Amino acid sequence: EENDNSIHDNVVNSNNIKRETLNNEVDNKKKIKYYYHYDLLRKIGGANFKKGIQVAGHRGYYLTGAGFLLHNAILQYALNFLVNKKYIPVYPPFF
Repeated sequence: EENDNSIHDNVVNSNNIKRETLNNEVDNKKKIKYYYHYDLLRKIGGANFKKGIQVAGHRGYYLTGAGFLLHNAILQYALNFLVNKKYIPVYPPFF
């Protein structure tokens, strides 16, 4: 059997569907606005930027409230995911 690079009949191409239909589908999709992490922290009141800058410098911040809880939830999710894949968590020694 020779491969002639033909496409399956169910694959959409310009010969079997109007281009306007595809363009309308793209235009009707909801536009998603993305935010930087510091904007999200401001929106949820999850960081104290002023105190962080005083202590650590111009990009420092303290995670507070929902920001702290969200950070810990993400870490816990990642650890659980890896443990379920048989990874062994190791905490490095403290000096």
